[in-house]
Amino acid sequence: MKKYLQKLIDLFGNLRRIEGNKTQISEDDVLFKYNELHQLDFEKANPEVIEERVRNFLRGNYTQILVGIQEHDTFYRAIPYGKDNKPATFSFLGCNPNRRLNRVNLEGELVFYTSNSPGGPYKELNARIGDYFVLSSWFNTHQLRVGVVGFSERHFEQKNSKRKLPRYTSFEWMKGRKKYNYIIQKYIQELIADDFCQVVSEDENYLYKLTNAYANALGFKDQSDGIMYPSIPGGFNSDNIAIYEKSLNKMKFSSATWVEIIGFSEEKGYELQFHDYANEIGDEDEILWKGRPPQVTMKLDLRENYSDVHLNASEGLYDDQGKLKRSTY
Repeated sequence: MKKYLQKLIDLFGNLRRIEGNKTQISEDDVLFKYNELHQLDFEKANPEVIEERVRNFLRGNYTQILVGIQEHDTFYRAIPYGKDNKPATFSFLGCNPNRRLNRVNLEGELVFYTSNSPGGPYKELNARIGDYFVLSSWFNTHQLRVGVVGFSERHFEQKNSKRKLPRYTSFEWMKGRKKYNYIIQKYIQELIADDFCQVVSEDENYLYKLTNAYANALGFKDQSDGIMYPSIPGGFNSDNIAIYEKSLNKMKFSSATWVEIIGFSEEKGYELQFHDYANEIGDEDEILWKGRPPQVTMKLDLRENYSDVHLNASEGLYDDQGKLKRSTY
């Protein structure tokens, strides 16, 4: 029976406890381990030491969340280029070859950062009036399994997010189940979000070693195609999906638009001027710009709720009472 139940849990969304001691603990115990983690000097500590301390914090007490993204869903990414530097080849739409330390990749690791909102990347890149970008759209040829991290009710409220905490990121299904401690799960979720979703300045770039440690300790780099986390500059109104290098063969180019930022307001979002468009790549990897704007333009307004854009598979995980039901996996 236990083996059968475990198979059901794996089928219904891959919600699994991190291996280790399953003894119920108190919030004080959790905070003690969390404070032990933060006694490290993250600037000097190597990533392996940080990861081990994160594992000690999570071990046996937190449930990993993996969700599915249906095939042929849409992903967006924007790359800034100067007014006179419109990229000519496909390679300029891909990952940064410098591979700097970032929220979901250590130095030298290749990760494909995308957003589920066409307006999301501009917030991430702190776009300003007069800036030029290539906004590219992509789709996945196969279903993707992504880890979920950084979501918490408190952070959504603090950011005044225009959407509610997505249901698939909550632990409502745990209520009333003796095997799980709902209160502890929510408490740890808040602490993880404190670390993973902190604003990181250029001078404190080393703090990304901590966010990567969470991704590793939660098993996402081994067990998933990428990670989904809320857009911090975007006020948690859209989500970022970072695709690991091993899964880039599941992503396919759809289109690219040469865009100029000509205005912005909190009320209306970004005002854009579309200068050129391409939806084909030539035999020598050249971008086949059409010399005209796209015939159908996208609304790039961060006031909209993009919480369900990518999760038509994952929304099948729960019924109206928050109980697990059959998913696409």
